[in-house]
Amino acid sequence: FHIPCVEGLRSFGIKQVCPMCRAELPPGPEQLFEQGCRLYFPLKQLVERSGGSWARLTTTQRRTMDKVIGAWKGAADQGHAEAQVNLGKMYSEGRGGVPRSDKEAAVWFLKAA
Repeated sequence: FHIPCVEGLRSFGIKQVCPMCRAELPPGPEQLFEQGCRLYFPLKQLVERSGGSWARLTTTQRRTMDKVIGAWKGAADQGHAEAQVNLGKMYSEGRGGVPRSDKEAAVWFLKAA
């Protein structure tokens, strides 16, 4: 979908399906950010209680973090500043199973600015 068109449809109150083809519209940035937060924060609490090591994630927890990153990247690509900052923090600290990368962190922080 073309992001400006989807935003235009949403501005008219059309939220679930395209009025032309009836295809389901992709989730908006707020919804994607919220989905990512619902997955991330319980996992973050679990990691902090167990000593704070993101390197010890189980396979299931890594898959959950992949979903978090996917949701936040989707929101960030649509201009959601909090998602951009969260991704920047994750890359700057190497948190959540992403490799530590100052370059990638800078990209997300600059987008959020």
